[in-house]
Amino acid sequence: MDITMSGVTEFLHPTKLGLYQFTGVDEDCRKLYDRMLQDRLSAEERVDENGHMNAIERRIHDVLEYPEAEGILQCIIAAGRDYMGDWFDKCGEVDIENHGLIIEDRSHISTHVDDRDGQVSVVFFLTGEDPSSEYNSVGNPRFVLEDERMTLNAPRLPWEGRNGYSVCPAPGRAVVFPSRAPHNQHPYRAVDPDRPHMQIVANFNFSDMPDFEEGEND
Repeated sequence: MDITMSGVTEFLHPTKLGLYQFTGVDEDCRKLYDRMLQDRLSAEERVDENGHMNAIERRIHDVLEYPEAEGILQCIIAAGRDYMGDWFDKCGEVDIENHGLIIEDRSHISTHVDDRDGQVSVVFFLTGEDPSSEYNSVGNPRFVLEDERMTLNAPRLPWEGRNGYSVCPAPGRAVVFPSRAPHNQHPYRAVDPDRPHMQIVANFNFSDMPDFEEGEND
């Protein structure tokens, strides 16, 4: 089946978000899911005091090098290219730091940024809700991009929340954003504890990204 892409651009204040849904990738998602599940089951699992795998143990590095990930890698590159437009080819060669995340029942990801690993980040979901679900809706698990104007350690008054954009995970769905943008994932509620949620994180690191602070923006 041919792979097709649809997408929209949204803005969380000044932060540009790219939201994409790929169709024709169900089999690719399933094969990569099964491969990652096999790797998890074959690895020695270390757990925290609550019996949950911590962030390190649920990562599988360089998962996009798997043969099962060939089609998904092309989707991730297509999403990043569409998000960046002409700048994708102007910024030099790209190295894609990537890992698969296996999110167990009741596990979560605390608010963090990925700018040590790249300039542009893509999260591609292998599992989640129905692909027809709205992008900006509460899914399981709930993926949230936060307003980057409110820094992670900035004090907030008791009545102040932190603005965010909730992305509903779905198989074949990708979200693209600046790697500096804070993001997190709420606890996953598994219907079947043996079937964790999985997603791919790809951080694009360009060799010749212009330094706009130095005026290199021609």
